[in-house]
Amino acid sequence: MEIQKEQCAIKYIKERSEILVSGSMRLLGAENYNEISDVFTQAVEDEPKTLTLDITKLRFLNSSGINVFFKFLISLRKRNKTQLTILGTNDFFWQKKTLQNFQKILPGTKLKI
Repeated sequence: MEIQKEQCAIKYIKERSEILVSGSMRLLGAENYNEISDVFTQAVEDEPKTLTLDITKLRFLNSSGINVFFKFLISLRKRNKTQLTILGTNDFFWQKKTLQNFQKILPGTKLKI
């Protein structure tokens, strides 16, 4: 499953239990993130034992985008069936602080930066 927007892309590879996110998520308003939310929802519904979220190529994430990620993490927490690993980078300033908050929402999340 893949979504290509003007400035960002998200791809869920079910066979590898991996979500790849790249570009800049600068969409305006929550409604513009519906398709992206659908990708995350599909990954949660598949209930893989492990799931990798690779955001090493995600340069920017606005508040509406952060909200989508938070909802994704809360959905995983509610089901409590998937071990999440997030791949991030120190190349983009926003990731350091935000990824720590992701861990607070979904305790046990593994961060690899």
